[in-house]
Amino acid sequence: MLNTIREHADSWLIKFILWLIILAFVGTIFYSWGMGGSTGSRGGTVATVNGAKISFEEYDRTFNNLVNFYRQQFRNQFSDDMIVRLDLKTQALDSLIDRRLLLNEAEKQNIRVSDAELVDHIQAFPAFQTDNHFNEEAYRNYLKFNRMSPSDFEESRREALIIEKVQNLIKGNAQVSESEILEAYNAEEEKVKLAYIRFANDFFKNPKPVAEDDVKSYYEKHKADFEIPEQIQVEYVKLAPKDFESGIELREEDIADYYDAKVADFRVKKTYKASHILFQLPLDKEGGTEEERQK
Repeated sequence: MLNTIREHADSWLIKFILWLIILAFVGTIFYSWGMGGSTGSRGGTVATVNGAKISFEEYDRTFNNLVNFYRQQFRNQFSDDMIVRLDLKTQALDSLIDRRLLLNEAEKQNIRVSDAELVDHIQAFPAFQTDNHFNEEAYRNYLKFNRMSPSDFEESRREALIIEKVQNLIKGNAQVSESEILEAYNAEEEKVKLAYIRFANDFFKNPKPVAEDDVKSYYEKHKADFEIPEQIQVEYVKLAPKDFESGIELREEDIADYYDAKVADFRVKKTYKASHILFQLPLDKEGGTEEERQK
């Protein structure tokens, strides 16, 4: 089926598929949508797409996933006001409607995902890999953490793969001209909010000419409004002494002049250095002369 569609990418078949999706958006989506996007009861239906109902539980789960995603992105900056400004309630519902439309189209085109494709897809999940091999324990822990049964998770991944196939089919075969791209861009981006007041051409025109004396009188009373603050223009050159050291030649008279000017810095305080040698001689009171005993 896919090969047939690719072979007839320019035929009426692709155009018919795209028109079916457009008409489904326009004619088959009905909202049960109040208070900023929420329903009054938790067990009702929030939208119907081609007869298929989107339950409040589906919407609530999708909305909470969006809130958690933005909370992780913005962390402490996230607030209830951001939910309103980002219009997360509408985003959640739109994503469910898009998903249902794509699944309906996949059913019409008999697009399926085999069990083998599903197994390969789950086993290739980065979260379930250990040393580039599928880790069943990591898979079970993931399901336990998210409070999902294996059948629920596998069915959600099967639907995701089917939607991816439909999207790739449409993207690969849809042809859009430059004029259509420009028109779509202008419709999305060229938006102007303008507030204005209309005046007649002569609204600000003075019916009487202003005399020269009135002009001078006004100037004298409002001189401060016409004063220009004092301004200073400075030009300077920054020099580094080290850049000129190699070009300086010292003369003897320069050294002498510097010494005379700084002579106090070169003075050395007077110091004394003394040394002596002592000899202890035996004193013999009986022997020797008086002079020798004194020495």
